[in-house]
Amino acid sequence: MSDTEDDDGPEIPEPRGRGRPEHVPDNRTRATVQVMYANGMSRRTIAKAIGCDPRTLTKHYRAQLEDAHDQVEAAMGVAIVASARQGAWGAARYWLQTHSKDDRWRTPEPHSIAGDPNGPPIRVELDSMTEAEIVAELETLRERRRMADGARALAETLPKRSNGMGH
Repeated sequence: MSDTEDDDGPEIPEPRGRGRPEHVPDNRTRATVQVMYANGMSRRTIAKAIGCDPRTLTKHYRAQLEDAHDQVEAAMGVAIVASARQGAWGAARYWLQTHSKDDRWRTPEPHSIAGDPNGPPIRVELDSMTEAEIVAELETLRERRRMADGARALAETLPKRSNGMGH
C-alpha cells in the first residue's frame, strides 16, 4: 500500500466548490427516511432530520418515499408474526384480531362521536340506533358545539373583571 492510499473508511467525495458537501445515503438514513415518511412526517422535516435539502431527499431517497407506508407495514407484519411464532401471545392475539377471516377472533369496534375535543368523549351506542337517530344525535352534538363556540367567542370579547382580590 502506498502512502497516498487510505484504507480507513468510505471514500469521501471531492469538494464541489461551494455549498454543502454531497449527501451520501447509507442504510441508517434510508431506514430513517422510510419510517419518518410512513409515519406522516413532511419531506422538509425529514430532510432537516438527516441533514440535507428537500430536493436532495427526493433525489437520493425516491424508493423509500414511494412505498414507505407499505414497506413499514410489511416489516411490522413480519415482526408480529415472528413474535407470535416464538410464543408472544399478545402478538398472536393482535394478528388474529386484525387479520383473521374467522369472526370469532374479531372484537367489535366501539363507535363514538366526540364533542368538545378538550372534553371527555361522548359515547353513543350505534348498535341500537337507526340511521335517522344517529343523524339526529350527530346534529344535536354539532348544535351544542356551535353554541359552545359562540359562548366562548362572546366571553373573549367581554372585558376582564377583577374579583376584588387585588389580581
